Amino acid sequence: MDEKVLRLAQEVIALFVEFKKFFRECMTTGEELLSPERFQCLLHLSRLDEAGLTALSEMLHVSSSALCIMLGGLEKEGLVERERSPNDRREVRYRITPRGRAMVETEKERRSLLLARYLSSFSEAEQEQLKKLVEGLSLFLKKMGREGKGGPFSS
Repeated sequence: MDEKVLRLAQEVIALFVEFKKFFRECMTTGEELLSPERFQCLLHLSRLDEAGLTALSEMLHVSSSALCIMLGGLEKEGLVERERSPNDRREVRYRITPRGRAMVETEKERRSLLLARYLSSFSEAEQEQLKKLVEGLSLFLKKMGREGKGGPFSS
């Protein structure tokens, strides 16, 4: 393996770790309606018609038991609903409710406004440079087969 490529890979991993930390720390203001984990869960459900527990736990990288507890709470709050499969009573399918979808949209808007405040401190040239970098990273993820599933690190 080329040493230069290996260093680049390590830098990319470090950057993603820092991004995750940034979003965890800086996007948490006390005004959020949902914890980051609950937001991610509802966000995934909002993109799908419905999902089973196993598939959802794989997407979120959370154990099925922890996710089951989270989904139970979201169900009690009226944010998700669950239904047993008519074909297999052991299989439970989850879907987001209109109330859950509205909460996701509100939280997405809150996060966008907060991030926009950070980005507004950048010059126009820096914003354009960042935009190109984001487009490049997005292309990188697509090339790696990582549009919400799979990818080089998936098991």
